[in-house]
Amino acid sequence: MSKQVEKAFVFFFVFSSIFFSGCAGLNVGNSLFSSEWQANEVGSVCLNGSVETIFSPGVGEDYVSLVDGARESIEVQLFQFSYSPLVDALVEAKARGVRVRVILEPRLGSPNSNLKTMELLRAGGVDARWARLDFDKTHSKFAVVDGKKVVVGSNNWSYHAMELNREAAVIIVDERVAREFLEIFEEDWRVAGSD
Repeated sequence: MSKQVEKAFVFFFVFSSIFFSGCAGLNVGNSLFSSEWQANEVGSVCLNGSVETIFSPGVGEDYVSLVDGARESIEVQLFQFSYSPLVDALVEAKARGVRVRVILEPRLGSPNSNLKTMELLRAGGVDARWARLDFDKTHSKFAVVDGKKVVVGSNNWSYHAMELNREAAVIIVDERVAREFLEIFEEDWRVAGSD
């Protein structure tokens, strides 16, 4: 079986199992597939919550509503962040007592819109750091809200991504999935730079 056919079969199996039965266990390390598969390509999947799809353009308000709904914490890791309604929403969340932490990629081209965003977030009391430099880039685009909701997809948090581009994302409501994203966030947070 070719690698593409193997991957297509796995994705069909995983997603059909999730959407039709609610849970699929797939351990690729012990799977029937070739040894070319790496355990980090596909892991165990078991959804004990819900998934909502988000397709832009025109989704900026959806993201703002997600941030506005936070009660305890928001962790954000982004490649590019310049969408002012979301900057404002994070600052407002901090002001109402939500713990807000943001990691941004420092190595954008010129002009680097993350510089201004970092300045605005910090001025608003948000704990914001620069992404670790041992990766070529931190190209992640995710947020975890209250330790149970994850929004992840192709969207940078920019005007173009929210209001003009075709982008795709999902909001996953599942504490186990959120914990996995938080583990990566915490690992990156520990080594992120403050300057």
